[in-house]
Amino acid sequence: MYFNSFENASDTAGWKGYCPVDLVDDTPENGGKKAIKLSCGCIAPHIYFDIPSCEKDCYLIVTCQGKGEGAGGSVALENKTDSIRFGIDGEIHNWQFFQTSDTLYSPAGEKLTMYLIGGGEAGGTIYLDMLQVEKVEK
Repeated sequence: MYFNSFENASDTAGWKGYCPVDLVDDTPENGGKKAIKLSCGCIAPHIYFDIPSCEKDCYLIVTCQGKGEGAGGSVALENKTDSIRFGIDGEIHNWQFFQTSDTLYSPAGEKLTMYLIGGGEAGGTIYLDMLQVEKVEK
């Protein structure tokens, strides 16, 4: 439904927010040549963007490869009534697979927004690659 491996600047087109996103040459295995680095400590959400809505009612999960520094950060997917998220600890220095533990029910045509947060009130950094929103059976 949505996949981004962050290979060039156009992969961040349409993103809004308060913190700069850097493309870096540090990637996980099979992650291509670039990943994103989001460092912040300001008002959340730091970066957000809309992803295509489901054509039919569906259930969604979010997966990615990630690591963190400082206060780390989080990834969230929201619609009007609910959200799913996972945190990336700031002491994860090697790439790891992350997946939401819950599913998000998304009615057909309802707006979906992805939020990427580096830190929070305290400064933090997350590195992300192979960010994916997948439809799953409930």
